Amino acid sequence: MTGADPTGADPIGAFVVGFFSVLLLGSAITYWVTNKLRAGRNWMRLLVTFWCALNLASLVIAMIKWSGPRRVLARLTELQGSGGAWATLTQFALILAAVVLVNTPSARAWFARMKARAQSTT
Repeated sequence: MTGADPTGADPIGAFVVGFFSVLLLGSAITYWVTNKLRAGRNWMRLLVTFWCALNLASLVIAMIKWSGPRRVLARLTELQGSGGAWATLTQFALILAAVVLVNTPSARAWFARMKARAQSTT
């Protein structure tokens, strides 16, 4: 068998297991974050803001490293193809929107009300 893996490992099976493991982990983290946000946990709002700031900082660092937005888009296209580059830029736009929305005055007031409600029930 030419091109067969000498270890006998099944690369497609390993991919499937890895894919679904990452999907399950990502889903569990998303469920945990959204439940804590829905429960009005201000610390989760701050943690989401911090996570998003790290993601956005990586884009800024890439822009500095690759000398501007056009070169970043070209580099992302080179690494991921045009669909992957646009998906990455869309992801960053959604991250920025999430940070803005979770930190609006009405959102902060809602988190404060949830905190007051939680303290009044204990």
